[in-house]
Amino acid sequence: MEYYSFLLENLAFYSVDLGIRYFACALVGFGVLWMGRRWIAGKRPLPKLPKSRQIRREIAYSLATIVICGCIAPAIIVLGLGANLNFYGEIGDYGWVYFIFSILLMMFLRDTMFYWEHRMMHTPKLYPHLHHVHHLSFKVTPLSGLSIHPLEALVASVIPYTLILFLVPKHPTAYLIFVWTDAAVAVVTHLGYETFPRGFARHRVGRWIGTATAHEAHHTKPGCNFGLYFLFWDRLMGTLDPEYEANFDKATATEPRAKDEKDETVLTA
Repeated sequence: MEYYSFLLENLAFYSVDLGIRYFACALVGFGVLWMGRRWIAGKRPLPKLPKSRQIRREIAYSLATIVICGCIAPAIIVLGLGANLNFYGEIGDYGWVYFIFSILLMMFLRDTMFYWEHRMMHTPKLYPHLHHVHHLSFKVTPLSGLSIHPLEALVASVIPYTLILFLVPKHPTAYLIFVWTDAAVAVVTHLGYETFPRGFARHRVGRWIGTATAHEAHHTKPGCNFGLYFLFWDRLMGTLDPEYEANFDKATATEPRAKDEKDETVLTA
């Protein structure tokens, strides 16, 4: 409870905390891609490194998103609503079963709101003005996740997080696990490199989990794969890419790539 109280009492640090979470995960993501060229090249297809122009754009939009999302706590305090955020002090108050359930519940709510907001952002009236910013990253990088239009950030991040804060009883540690998971998933799904094991997309559990392969297909074929953490909304609503499982098999293939598929080892302008 002390950590969350610290965030509320130190408003400027709230955005810093969000930035640390996101860029720490992104740094690990880039580390996977760079080290992969030395350790796992030839074992799985690795993406080409992006142009520096794309990286600069993604950093700029990500910083704007972080500042906007970092305004949640200050707004809550200014409105005098900080006492109604459904945090409880001891895990024993609700028990360990609920502790774990609350994390899954927050993820489910976030994923559900993201799926429908994401589909809304792909409508003709909104896509050209808002969501196209995210799809400027045709080839995704670990920094693509928060590279969105500032107005979309209000809808895609601020609203879901605010609702979760007010609606779900949660221990501060459960909430921290949730927000770190959110940052990690934003990076992992934009790696352009598949981290899950071969066969995962066909597994009875794995078939419901979002992957880098699934989201990369969304960037190349924007009419499919709208989910964040999970794929059950895509499967239920018929928006899952019909080639997803086949593409996942290719992404996790162990055969060496063709000789003409060379990786760029430095960023280009």
